Amino acid sequence: MVASTAVHSNAFNFLGALQNGVDPRTGQYTITVTLPELKTYYLNGPSLPLTLSFNPISRVDRGFGYGWNLNLTHYDTSTQIISLHTGETYKVEGWDPETARAIIPEQRLDTFHLYDEGNNTYRLMHVSGEMEILVNQGTSAVPEEFYSAQGQKIILAYNDFNGYPLLNSITDANDLLVLSVTRESGSSFIDIELYPFSAEGGTPVAHYSLELTGDEGWVTQIHLPSDDNAKWEFTYKNVFGCLCIESVTSPAGSQEHLTYDNQGHAHPAPGSQPIPRVFKHVVFPFFDQPPIEHHYTYSSENFLGYGAGSFEWNDDGYDNLYKVLNDYTYHSTQTLIVNESPVLTQERTFNRYHLLIQEVTTQNGHVHRVISEYAINHNQPFHQQVAYCQLPIKKKQTWYLTGDINQLRSCTTSSTYNNRGLITSHTKETGEVEHYTYYSPDGEDSEGYFCPPDPEGFVRYLRDKTVTPTVGQLGSTAPKLLTCFSYTSLSSLAYEQMGDSILVREENLFELKDNTQFALQKTLTTYIDTPSAPLLHGRLNNKTVIVDTTALTTEYNYELDDDPTLLVVTQIDRTNVLDQQPLSKTSVTKLSIFDAEPRQRIENSIVQTYRYDSLGRLTQETIAPGTEVEASKFYTYTLRLCT
Repeated sequence: MVASTAVHSNAFNFLGALQNGVDPRTGQYTITVTLPELKTYYLNGPSLPLTLSFNPISRVDRGFGYGWNLNLTHYDTSTQIISLHTGETYKVEGWDPETARAIIPEQRLDTFHLYDEGNNTYRLMHVSGEMEILVNQGTSAVPEEFYSAQGQKIILAYNDFNGYPLLNSITDANDLLVLSVTRESGSSFIDIELYPFSAEGGTPVAHYSLELTGDEGWVTQIHLPSDDNAKWEFTYKNVFGCLCIESVTSPAGSQEHLTYDNQGHAHPAPGSQPIPRVFKHVVFPFFDQPPIEHHYTYSSENFLGYGAGSFEWNDDGYDNLYKVLNDYTYHSTQTLIVNESPVLTQERTFNRYHLLIQEVTTQNGHVHRVISEYAINHNQPFHQQVAYCQLPIKKKQTWYLTGDINQLRSCTTSSTYNNRGLITSHTKETGEVEHYTYYSPDGEDSEGYFCPPDPEGFVRYLRDKTVTPTVGQLGSTAPKLLTCFSYTSLSSLAYEQMGDSILVREENLFELKDNTQFALQKTLTTYIDTPSAPLLHGRLNNKTVIVDTTALTTEYNYELDDDPTLLVVTQIDRTNVLDQQPLSKTSVTKLSIFDAEPRQRIENSIVQTYRYDSLGRLTQETIAPGTEVEASKFYTYTLRLCT
């Protein structure tokens, strides 16, 4: 959620709020358009997922249309709200005077670190090892550099749009333009081009466009890069001062119609307008299929904290409901309507941290109830809760009949976590138990275990996993298994800004019996560690799997093709069995640097070629091209079934 919104709530931090459809927490209809994942630097650079998403609570046009936004990380220096490209938003309370690291009370899981580097520059370190360099452009700091864990980078450039930084281009370390965004003044289109000059004739590999209507810039159509001119269409309605989607038409002709109730979610702040919420959502499939109709009802309590009565609403960027110390809950009910009659209901109940604590599904007298428990102390504020307070520690499922509650069946799963929020044990319905341990940030070098220290102090590397099976009905059990992991470090290409990357080098599987380990399988992995050759650095080099007296080794070699849009990957598979002649097989694959899909594969002297369209769909595959036995298979697709 961006800073210019009607309300701030961490209810929007949950994945369910980012999917197309109605979010049962907030009652909002949101839609997300996922662009193809950008591949950079010959498939060895950072891969940045990009999605365009619509949020009715957003009340501004930041360059992609009113209410629409691109999911890039940004830090609003005026409100001190950090919005990650994953969709999470948090309020920065201050900065540690010694480390310059951001103090974020609402961040309970240690998944990222934000630093103030001075000179209007911020460094964002992700637990994945990726790094973003944010530079302030007005009141918002946006990523100008994005690094992979190995230190490969892409460069992002922006234009000013009404005081907001609007992404203009993304370029990889080889100076290849991988994305361009164009919004000309007075134009009714926003053009998004992937690899703008890399297809035949210097044309883009794919071209998307957003069509705008009206002075406020409503996105009414999204045109896709297909030969049949497929597009999505949207209509809107103003509800309580928010722009809400009223209908959606897909390229294939299906339609969604949305109706909003007249009450909306009551706002806890006196005099504030309600927040819109969906009452009815109807999907009309194409080909005369029957409509799919859902109705929604809501409790008077809501994700804003209405009715809690124990706090004063403050629009300061924090989630106001987190201030409530009592056992506050709110719920919504989703009902499937068929022939004007309810046939299935789903009632969901959420706690004050927007966590799903109960879901009851009822259909034709049959009930499925799921109750989730969390390690929450209701008398403590959020920043004093344990780090894993938002992770379920117990989940109980029950099936029963409404006419006879004595006829029921239940099963339970449970989990424990460490103070970093990483799972340490999980008990399944069957009674099987999984235990996990992790390496310390300081690393370890002991018998059977090795891990370099984590340069950012994260706890993220799995040390071992133990699986203890349940006892069977006849007293028999499956073997108890232990898997141990060791790691290696690779030099970072951005060594001045980030530490070495850490990758798995060895995985050992043992059977545990009477306190003795019996080796079952060993997997050894090596990587290319050549910082002087960025094209190769960090790629998989060799992988060997050893079982008893058999070793299966796969070796990889990489080189550029004469066609600069292709990367040639040679894979050599060797099988070595004790006292037997080794066997080997070689295959050569030419991968597109734009989508990592194969364009040619040679195996056992047999050549296969492939073609794809602008949406990445396979259109032709040919075997033995240019020979007398050439054979091809063609694929055609239709998105636009109606005009």
